[in-house]
Formats: sequence, structure tokens, C-alpha cells
Amino acid sequence: MAAVDTESAPLTLESLPTDPLVLILSFLDYRDLINCCYVSRRLSQLSSHDPLWRRHCKKYWLISEEEKTQEEPVSEIPLH
Repeated sequence: MAAVDTESAPLTLESLPTDPLVLILSFLDYRDLINCCYVSRRLSQLSSHDPLWRRHCKKYWLISEEEKTQEEPVSEIPLH
């Protein structure tokens, strides 16, 4: 077994690699992603990463014209 180096610097959020942190952030919903902006500068920078938001934008705010017509209430459908 490898010996544990007790003299090394403590593990901090800033010392963690970016890719695993972005992967972890990808599992959060948009509310939690927004809250990560307030935790630290590093998380704020990472949580502003465009690919993280793309999924949320498509899911919650951007719907296709086809989806809009499918969700139209029955009372608003023209009876021609």
C-alpha cells in the first residue's frame, strides 16, 4: 500500500479538478445550480458553464412549436 502523505496541503474545492466538478454539477437541477453560484467563486464560475444550462433551458423554457400546439387547451382550438 502507498503511504499517505500527511505533510501535503489540505484538500480544498479549489484544488479539485474541473472535469469531475462539472460532472457533479450536471446532476443538479437549475435551482441548485443557481445556489452553487453563491457558495464560492470557483463554483460560481463552473456553474455558469453553458453546457450545464443547455439541458435546463430545453427542458423548462424552450419548447418547440409542435409542443406548444399539443399543450393548447381545448377551449382555444378553433372549431372550423
